[in-house]
Amino acid sequence: MNRPLDRSQLPAPGAARPVEVDDPITFTLDNGMAVVLVPDHRLPLVTMQYRADVLPTAFGERAGLPDLFGELLTAGTTRRDKRTIEDQVDAMGAVLNANAEGVYAMGLREHAAVLLELLAEVVTRPAFPQEEFQSTMRRVRSAVAQRARDPEALAEVLGRRTLFGADHPYGEVITAATLERLRAEDLGQWHAHVFRPTTGTLVLVGDLTEADARALAATHFGGWTVAGPRADWHAHLPVLERPVVAGDAPRVHVVDRPGAEQSVLRVGFPLDLHPANAQALAVRVMNTILGGGIFSARLMMRLREERGWTYGAYSVLDVDRSNSSLHVHVSVRTAVTGAAVREILEVMADMAREPVKATELDLARSHLAGAFGRSLEDARTLAQFALNIRRYGLPPDHYRTYLQRLQCITAEDVWNAARGFLFPDRAAVLVVGDADAVAPDLEVSGVPVQRMDPDGVLID
Repeated sequence: MNRPLDRSQLPAPGAARPVEVDDPITFTLDNGMAVVLVPDHRLPLVTMQYRADVLPTAFGERAGLPDLFGELLTAGTTRRDKRTIEDQVDAMGAVLNANAEGVYAMGLREHAAVLLELLAEVVTRPAFPQEEFQSTMRRVRSAVAQRARDPEALAEVLGRRTLFGADHPYGEVITAATLERLRAEDLGQWHAHVFRPTTGTLVLVGDLTEADARALAATHFGGWTVAGPRADWHAHLPVLERPVVAGDAPRVHVVDRPGAEQSVLRVGFPLDLHPANAQALAVRVMNTILGGGIFSARLMMRLREERGWTYGAYSVLDVDRSNSSLHVHVSVRTAVTGAAVREILEVMADMAREPVKATELDLARSHLAGAFGRSLEDARTLAQFALNIRRYGLPPDHYRTYLQRLQCITAEDVWNAARGFLFPDRAAVLVVGDADAVAPDLEVSGVPVQRMDPDGVLID
């Protein structure tokens, strides 16, 4: 006889199983370029990416160069113009895109050789044509001008500046002035500086054997031995040598939007948390309970359900090998801006006062396990796993054992993570809103409120 289903009780989670991810096969070409292969024969697909090992760099007066560089990598090579590249990619039903650190492609196994030829050409022989440079510059200038009228965009860009500082690579702000200092030749010189065989990695994932991968990599990247001349100014760009951490005292910045009915908030701090840190997974569970993606997270319950101040309140944990961070983002009515900041800091403080409840822990672990499982449906995930293992010094079975390690996280582990990586008394606060209306309430704590313009410059 079937028992009636008790819908008031969540079903008990099943035992975590190992993730079926093969160990990467790694080898090095004669020119020093590393190649990583993850065979996956379930579908006749191949993903490929070249990633340069670019350290966080502060560009100062040339802020914005990496953004333009990433956009223009696929805008033409010394052999093909942008239209030709796009037509060839479309004809294969493939994908080819780029960012400041590399180039990614995905297509059918039968097109692997042609697609890798295109990717290699974009990586090794970009032209940065003047016409495409000017077109991109117009688009980026327009975006920068529009940013001043978009409170969410201001909060996103200036929130990083408040979090890390103006001189930190992650805190730089692209402005109309920094864009005017950029030239197309700067992009070619930066390419020669960072895209080199000895500092790059080619990652191949999909329906390939080791013999296939060796032959393809040697054919299309084996002859890449000479880079262009480096510019002298690169040597003077400061590279992030060690992560910054939360300051000694809280800081409050306000970007004025006179008459705004809402304030957009960013509250957080930089962290020294490497992906290989033994506590990294516990910190991720802690952040999920705080506000990292589940509706019953503490920030959501406090600010939305109890106070009725917002539609959503979330915390974002960015675990980065150079400098990690955690921040809360939320939009509230102008009248409750100061109170909302204090509530956010109080919720953070509560996390460190006592262990989390068993129900919270179970839900957070289930949420993370589900997100991990869904991520495996994207071929790019396996490529990123292989790259992370190499770059971060992770054990080869790091992702295969993820679910088991996640299930072993205890309430005590989460409590220790909160006490070690939450700093509400040293948080950086950014408010984009009506400065005259919100500043008096923000000053109640005794922390001086500093005004900031839309370009991130402090106003006396």
